[in-house]
Amino acid sequence: MIIFSVDTAYSFLVKNNIFPDFVVSIDPQFINAIYILEQPLDVSSSYLISDLLASYLVNRYFAERILLINPPILEKLGVFRGIFPSIGYGGSVFTAALSSALYMGFSKILFLGLDLAYRGYKTHIRGTPTYNILLHSANRFSLIESEIYK
Repeated sequence: MIIFSVDTAYSFLVKNNIFPDFVVSIDPQFINAIYILEQPLDVSSSYLISDLLASYLVNRYFAERILLINPPILEKLGVFRGIFPSIGYGGSVFTAALSSALYMGFSKILFLGLDLAYRGYKTHIRGTPTYNILLHSANRFSLIESEIYK
């Protein structure tokens, strides 16, 4: 069994002694790097699948174990066409993980813990770095919900 993890699920998996074979990160925001950097990582067991526009902090952390993909916008502009594989994906790191697995030839794919719903004005589950940052910055005059929808 091969395990793909999105960056936002990575710290939860490692805390529960689940070490993915591939970690997918496509977001250039610093907050996404925190999901990876907050956990000690034995990088000899995981590869990073990274968008060329993703956070350089995450890319440096994995050093030589990176599989770079060309983001759709650069592909459309003709930048790096033919140098890095172009894997189409939408607005979620999940679609990048799915596209990467399909590109690598996997045909039997099982998704666990996938939640694309923003129920109750929450974009991330309790205990993730994003949720904790929002929780600690909230106060009587600035609720978590107001931080999410700025």
